[in-house]
Amino acid sequence: MDEQGSDSSGNSFQDEDSEKEGVVNCMLCSNSFSDQSSSQSDTESDSEYSAFFTDEAGSADSGLQSGILQEELGALYDQESLAGLGSFLRRILRNPLDRTGFSLLLASLRDCLLTHRWQEASQAIEIVCLYPTHHYEDHVWKCGMEILYNHPDSDLELIEKFARKMEGIYRHRKRKRLEKVFHLLSRGQFQDAEVQLQSAKITNQIRLKKSDVERQEYWMMMIKAYSGLLKYVNWYRNYLLPRQEAGTNQLRAEKPGFSDADGVNGSQFTVPVPDKPGVWDIFITKQAEILETNGKVDDARELLQKYITSGPDNPNAYKYLYRHLKRNNGDQQEVIGVLGEYVKRIPSDLLALDLVSLLQQGLKRQNPEYSNKIGWITNSLFEMLDYPCWYDRLAPWKALARHLTRILKKRDRVAMDAAVMCWSQRDWWLYHHFDPKVVKRLVKKSKEVALQKALVASAMQTAGKNLPFVKRVQNYFSRKDDRKSCEQLKKVQGLATRLVRHRPAL
Repeated sequence: MDEQGSDSSGNSFQDEDSEKEGVVNCMLCSNSFSDQSSSQSDTESDSEYSAFFTDEAGSADSGLQSGILQEELGALYDQESLAGLGSFLRRILRNPLDRTGFSLLLASLRDCLLTHRWQEASQAIEIVCLYPTHHYEDHVWKCGMEILYNHPDSDLELIEKFARKMEGIYRHRKRKRLEKVFHLLSRGQFQDAEVQLQSAKITNQIRLKKSDVERQEYWMMMIKAYSGLLKYVNWYRNYLLPRQEAGTNQLRAEKPGFSDADGVNGSQFTVPVPDKPGVWDIFITKQAEILETNGKVDDARELLQKYITSGPDNPNAYKYLYRHLKRNNGDQQEVIGVLGEYVKRIPSDLLALDLVSLLQQGLKRQNPEYSNKIGWITNSLFEMLDYPCWYDRLAPWKALARHLTRILKKRDRVAMDAAVMCWSQRDWWLYHHFDPKVVKRLVKKSKEVALQKALVASAMQTAGKNLPFVKRVQNYFSRKDDRKSCEQLKKVQGLATRLVRHRPAL
C-alpha cells in the first residue's frame, strides 16, 4: 500500500472533521479494494501491514502474553471505546493476523451494528481495514454497505463511490449489484433499481472458475427473479392500485395486465420463480396474484400447490394456498385440509380460530367423523392457548369457553373425554393461566377475559371444587353487582358438577 493510503487510514481515527468520509476513505485505501492478485504471499502482506500496528516511538514488548493482551482488549471493549481500541491495536500488535485482537474487534463491530450505533460501527470497520483485508472482504463489503446506508452523515455520493469500488472486485459482483438494488428499492427509486438490474444481466467476459459457475448461475437466477418483482411493482402501482382506490370490483372484467401505454401485455408478464428448492414466498405470492387478476385461477392454484410440494416444511406455503382457496370459493374439505396442515405447523396463529369455525360448521353426532373433528377442535384451542401471546386475549378464551359450555349442555361424553385429555396434559396451566394472585390485575385490564378464563376453569373444575382463581373472579363480579356474569359462572359450574366423575385429579 502506498504512503498516501497509510496516512489516510491513520488519520481517520483522530481527525474529527473527516468523520463523514472516514469509513469510505479507509475502506477505499484498504487491501480489499485494490486490484492486486489474490496469489500475493502472506509474507509480503504481513510486511506491508506491519507498519500500521507498530508505534512510531518504539515497538511493544515481544514478550507480551496473549492472556494479558486479551484482558486489555476486553477492558477496552467493555468501555465501548472503539477509538481507543484502534490506537491500542496499532501500538501493540506486531502481527496483523493476530486472532485475539481481530476476534474482539469483530465482536465490537457486531455489537455496534446490532444496536444501530453507526458512528462507532464506522470506526470499527476502519480498524478492520488495517488488517490485510483481502482475507476479510465479506466483512468489509457487507458491514460497510450497512453502515453507509444507515449512517446519519452518509449521502448518495459516498454510497456510489463505495459501490463502484466494491464492484471493481470480481468476487460476488452480481450479489453486490443486487445489494445496491435493495437499497434503491428502499428509497423508492424503482427506475434506478431497474437500470441496475438490467446492467447486472449483461454477460461478463471474465472466465469463471469451475467452483464459481454454480454460484454465478444462482445469482443470475435471483437477478431475473427480482427483475420480475420490479415489473410487479410497476404493474401494481400503474394498474391494480388505481382501480382499488377507485373502488371498482370488476378487475377481471377489464383488460388484464398493463395498459397499452405501459407497453407490456398482462398475459406476458410474470415474476420468475427460482427453480431451486428454497423459500421464495415473495415471488410465489406476487406471481399468484398476477395470475388471479388475469383470470387464471387454476394456474395460480397449481403454482401454490407445487410450492407446497417443493417445500412441505414451509408453513407459509399452506397459508398462501388456504387464502387462495378461500378467495375463490374452493372446496370446503380441501380448505380444511390445507388450513389444518398450516395450524399443525403454527398452532399459535390466529388462523387456528378459522379452522375451529370451519370444523364446527354442520358438525353432528351422527357424522362418522364427529369424534375426530371434535377432538381436532378441542386440541387446536388448547394448543393455541399454550402460547403466552394469547394469555390475556379475548378471542381464543371466548372460543374455548363456548366450546366447553356447548359440550356440557349436550352432555357429550366423547367431546368431554377429548377435553379432559387436553386438560390433564396441562397441569402447568393452573399456575400460568389460573394464578389467583393475578386476578386483580387481570380484571383491571379486561373483565371479559377474566370471565371467559373463569368459565373455562369452571367447566374443567377439579373434583367438583372451584379453583381459587374462579372464586376470586366470582367475588369480584359479586362486589360489582354484575349478576349476568355471576349467573354464567354458576350455570357452567352446575353443568360441570353433573360430569364430575369424568374429571382427572390434578
